[in-house]
Order: sequence, then C-alpha cells, then structure tokens
Amino acid sequence: MTNSKLIRKDFPFSAFAFEREKDGKTYTTYSVSRAYKNKAGAWDHQSISLFPEELLKLANICMQTYNSHVAKQNANNASVPNNGSKVPKIQKRNINVFLSIILKYI
Repeated sequence: MTNSKLIRKDFPFSAFAFEREKDGKTYTTYSVSRAYKNKAGAWDHQSISLFPEELLKLANICMQTYNSHVAKQNANNASVPNNGSKVPKIQKRNINVFLSIILKYI
C-alpha cells in the first residue's frame, strides 16, 4: 500500500512524500512538482521523484546554480553606469529553513 502526504506548498512548487511497505519495511520517496501554464494556456505540471539522499544533492545544485546566476547578474550590472541594483545572494538562513523542512520528513 502506498500513502502520500503533502509536505510543503509554495506556489508554483509542491513536495509530497510517498511511503510504501515491502517485506515489513517502509520506504519513502519524495516528489517535487512545479505548476505552470503551457503554450495553450492550460495548467500543467512537471515533477521529479527523489530518494531521501537525493534531496540535499538537488538543493545544493539549485543553490549553486542560483548563486552563479547572481554573480553573472551582478557582473552585468557593474558594467552598466548608474545601475546600483544587485540580485540578492541566497542567505544561509533560507537554506537552513529549507533543510529543516526536508529533514523533518526524512
């Protein structure tokens, strides 16, 4: 039997935990889903299923990718005169909040 539980929803993202029992053991996988409007204007979803040990790897890749984006944006802004706007870097506190949410359900 498989049980699913919504862990977190922050539109357009949501995360679910799926538990199933096999041979007296409970196994858990997680699904992260993104809602978006397709070219026809209808709502659609993309999702990825992950094992618990893959969650932090994905979080780390996302953080590194975002920080690379921020560095590129800041470098581009530095070359434009009178443009002092900066894209904020992900703060450690935000990562800790994310990790605490994920670890609560592992």
